[in-house]
Amino acid sequence: TGVSTGGFHQIVTGAVSGSWWAGDLNDSGIPHATQRLGSPRGYYVIDFSGNEYIDTYMTYGGTAKEQFHASFSTPRYRKWAEKLFNYVELYDNSGKAPMVVSRNDLGDMNMLTQKDLAETTWVVVNVWNGSKASSVSVSINGKAAIQAKRTQEGEGEKVKKGVEWSDPYALAKQSSQGRAVWKSTTGGDETAGFTTWRGVRWSSESVIPFAKWMLTNRSPHLWRAELPTNIPPGSHTMEIITTDRYNRNFTKTINFEVVEEIPPMGWNGGF
Repeated sequence: TGVSTGGFHQIVTGAVSGSWWAGDLNDSGIPHATQRLGSPRGYYVIDFSGNEYIDTYMTYGGTAKEQFHASFSTPRYRKWAEKLFNYVELYDNSGKAPMVVSRNDLGDMNMLTQKDLAETTWVVVNVWNGSKASSVSVSINGKAAIQAKRTQEGEGEKVKKGVEWSDPYALAKQSSQGRAVWKSTTGGDETAGFTTWRGVRWSSESVIPFAKWMLTNRSPHLWRAELPTNIPPGSHTMEIITTDRYNRNFTKTINFEVVEEIPPMGWNGGF
């Protein structure tokens, strides 16, 4: 257009329904409806002062201090995601074929193997209100911070999408909708599954994912940092800090574990 910078800051906000009330129910009995770009359902609070303003993304039931989530893109996650994407290319979420993967196949996503680290593992941070002006840093066990890189630079390049550019945390939630198989002898087909926009019924004999176009296989507000390969076995902490365009810092600490191999579900009898 011949214009180097925009004359205004564009804010794109999702609907109250998130991804059209899709997904399993949260603790409040409401579908999580994780959005296409990975953000949870939410809304904006905009504080005005004359012709200036500060915008803050809020999740339902959350606080202004909660501005992102983080997860790990491991080799085993990427193999899992590739199977999921291949499945939806063939069947979308029609339920015409049994799912090839489910959320259960990932096990504990905060548990990494030494092989995962050797074959490239990223921590992936989805900053829900992130922009080109945002930054993300990661510190493991209090050591020097690692600067994460935005997956979509925003310099006019083509959209980066696919397994390597996906959001593991969001995609895991979108991959398996258990309530699609809810059916009773009392309600029969009339109350089977659930209904979303314009009366579209989501009902299947097996677990189904979100529709193909609703899966977070890309996001313009995703950052990632490669983990060191020499993190020793055991429990570790990771402090993640994001700074927004108003120079506000938001911090979250997550715990993760490095093991030789992922234990099977129920390995200790449930204790």
